[in-house]
Amino acid sequence: LLARNENCTPPAAESPLVGTKWILVELRGRAVIKSAKSKEFPFLLLGNDFKASAYAGCNRLYAGYELFNGSRIRFTRFASTRMACIDMKTELVLLEVLKVADTYSIKGKKMQLSKGKTPPLAKFVAE
Repeated sequence: LLARNENCTPPAAESPLVGTKWILVELRGRAVIKSAKSKEFPFLLLGNDFKASAYAGCNRLYAGYELFNGSRIRFTRFASTRMACIDMKTELVLLEVLKVADTYSIKGKKMQLSKGKTPPLAKFVAE
């Protein structure tokens, strides 16, 4: 016998970690906004080739990444373009976060990076 609940809505499909452009919305507990001089929002993108790219308002950041059981992640081999910008704080903090983050979690269209069981270091939403 099947019962039907009219008020039940299906859960939002989870965005995949890899291949989704993740828009950075919070970094170390502070809201992230797009700079007036920037053409795009800060983001993180993990490619199928185990290469990540990111942007936080000035330079392009690049890294390799590895995935492990238990929603674990490690970013490695960092590189970036070398432009000097007036405000590079968000970029420097994002780079620091990527260097220490070792876990990720996804709920629907939201993703966060953390170090172990500490509060999230960075929060993202799927574009």
